[in-house]
Amino acid sequence: MAFGTVAIVGVILQIWPWLRRTHPVAHRRIGRVYVFAGAIDVVAALLWLGFTIAGWRAIRRRRYGDHRKWMVRSFAMCMNTLMTRALSPVGFLLVLPRGGDKTTMILTAAAVSGVLSVLSLLLLSQWWLERKPASAQ
Repeated sequence: MAFGTVAIVGVILQIWPWLRRTHPVAHRRIGRVYVFAGAIDVVAALLWLGFTIAGWRAIRRRRYGDHRKWMVRSFAMCMNTLMTRALSPVGFLLVLPRGGDKTTMILTAAAVSGVLSVLSLLLLSQWWLERKPASAQ
């Protein structure tokens, strides 16, 4: 949802003739964020879909261990929207010192939050899968 919002706001600003004509630097910066955030949204959605399909295929083949691993990863990508929102303050803290116009800062912070979300969820899910349960120690 966050990247969908970024994409919608970004594309509206990108096609606005007044902004392109009077603020070409802002137009370029917003364009970069639009492309970057849109790419992250697609990557997260494709990962979610891919992990879910892999989990479904594993269970159809009665590979229960593989099914569990793929579904943990699927769950992680499902939580991407929530994690992106939770990490939004971090995104803003990372972007604020750079300054710039307000729109660019908001879009950049959203993109940073999204990247942090996808990466942290993938790392957390892998950690979860590799950890040793307390009973096994």
